Amino acid sequence: MHDQDAIEAFKSLAHESRLRILRLLSKQGDVGMPAGKIARKLELPDATLSYHINELLKAGLLRDFHKGASIIFSLNPEGIKGLLGFVLNDCCGPQAESCRPKINKPATGKTEATKPATKSKAAPKAAK
Repeated sequence: MHDQDAIEAFKSLAHESRLRILRLLSKQGDVGMPAGKIARKLELPDATLSYHINELLKAGLLRDFHKGASIIFSLNPEGIKGLLGFVLNDCCGPQAESCRPKINKPATGKTEATKPATKSKAAPKAAK
């Protein structure tokens, strides 16, 4: 990614609505989401959403495709990788691994109720 491309990508992300669109679509994977559904979920007027999506498309962070009569929007993995690569390219010199984000493992779904019971170490009550 060239400097000017990175500048455009960062400019596009420097707006709350565009950042919210990107975060919402990041959870959708390749399936993406139609504009109407994005607008409803983020409570954005259609014209406003259209403007912000166009900015993200121009920056190369989103892609669109037709599915029937709908236009579906999803993240552009190459654009995202390009931006992350740009940021991390010169990061930290020989210790580049220290710049890599740590990805949290997803929760196992176990709750306190599903954990095995542990024996109490409290003294037993005296019998009367």
